[in-house]
Amino acid sequence: MPGENGLTVCKRLRDKGIESGILFVTAKDANHDIITGLDSGADDYIVKPFEFDQLLARIRAISRRKAKPLQENVIAMQEFTLDLNTNELQRNGSVIDLTKKEYQMVEVLMRNANQIVTREILFEKLWGYDCEVSDNALDALVKLVRKKIDLPGRQSFIQNVRGIGYKVRKSHV
Repeated sequence: MPGENGLTVCKRLRDKGIESGILFVTAKDANHDIITGLDSGADDYIVKPFEFDQLLARIRAISRRKAKPLQENVIAMQEFTLDLNTNELQRNGSVIDLTKKEYQMVEVLMRNANQIVTREILFEKLWGYDCEVSDNALDALVKLVRKKIDLPGRQSFIQNVRGIGYKVRKSHV
């Protein structure tokens, strides 16, 4: 493809929430190329040369999957997808392992994207009214999640609003 490669295009489409079937047709046959292609959001990957019947069968398989009515319960923003059915957070299709509390915090923030979620609300949602937890517990939790999900050299997904709470943005600014 002139000017861009398929990985970039695939990632951009998935980041925009486009769920159309994507099939990579390429000469790159190394194991890491196939894994990278699928992890970028592709539904399937076929290496040249290939049998035309196999290509058609793969297209039919993708079409069947995409034709099913979706009953997804997913929140997607930036490169992240939070699946409320499986309690998984993914970045560009790769699962990020979170503890129950970490997942709950990310869920509260993503459900309230572009809004400040106060420390009090986070304490209430994560630990309940009557639980005695120190203020440092929330800060430590945020730090652990940031360590797991943030990429070096990029602004943190979870933004601190000094003295008030935290928020996440639906898109990069």
